[in-house]
Amino acid sequence: MKISIISQIRDEAKYLKEWIEFHLLVGVDKFYITNHLSVDNYLEVLQPYIDKGIVKITELLIEIETNENTFKNEQILLSHSIPIINKHIKESDSDWVIYLNVDEFLYPTEEDNIKDVIKKFDPKVGQIGVNWRLMGNSNYKLNDGELITEKLTKCKFKDNKGPEFDHQRHTKSLIKKESFIHLPSVHYGIIKQNYLHVDTLGNPNNIESDKYRTKIQVLDNLVINHYQFRDLEYTETKINMYKVWGRKYDDEEAYKNLYNDEDNFEIYRFLPKLKENMLRSQIW
Repeated sequence: MKISIISQIRDEAKYLKEWIEFHLLVGVDKFYITNHLSVDNYLEVLQPYIDKGIVKITELLIEIETNENTFKNEQILLSHSIPIINKHIKESDSDWVIYLNVDEFLYPTEEDNIKDVIKKFDPKVGQIGVNWRLMGNSNYKLNDGELITEKLTKCKFKDNKGPEFDHQRHTKSLIKKESFIHLPSVHYGIIKQNYLHVDTLGNPNNIESDKYRTKIQVLDNLVINHYQFRDLEYTETKINMYKVWGRKYDDEEAYKNLYNDEDNFEIYRFLPKLKENMLRSQIW
């Protein structure tokens, strides 16, 4: 079994090594990455992985210059990205694919490898919707060389109420290549009728009709730690970008502290091997 991640980057070089090494550790085989006008040293970071056939790079040269609201700008960008994502899925030789951003870390909650979890699902499962665990910035500024997965431990309370619950129910989908028809959204794919779309417990009845979220958040078997705001410095950068795009904030300070409700160290069991692998890869 092979697993590929499809992604898109813009000036995220300092996060790439940890993200790639983490996913290699938990069972991912290949990355199809679209670079959107990065001006940092992304290629220097990725070149060893490109040389080994682990990463394939595509360039997206479209700039977003409109000063309209955030959602409109993201939709414009996605209209150019989605065809590239579909192309990557179709050309992939993997058995399973998933679209993840570099702030999303997919991992098994009990097993050591994603593949060991997938093997337990019914053969008719063509798509597994994996819920987010919403991670905050932990009121911490990362120093050079520090890991997101180690230093940013605060997350949203797991509950079924409140204004953020809808966001907690969002998923990214692991899609079986043989079931795939088309991907209309970065959150889910359209699959053949004889295949099932299920949550990480194998339940098809927990998938909402809109397909990009579950009815109830499930953080079992597989989960995605979504570091939407990364650290304090990145939070400021993201807020400033959204301001340029026209987003309004009623309470900016509260927004900066979003999801810093409680600690979660579930991902920590991967850290010793992750650090070992990152050190090893420096001598390639």
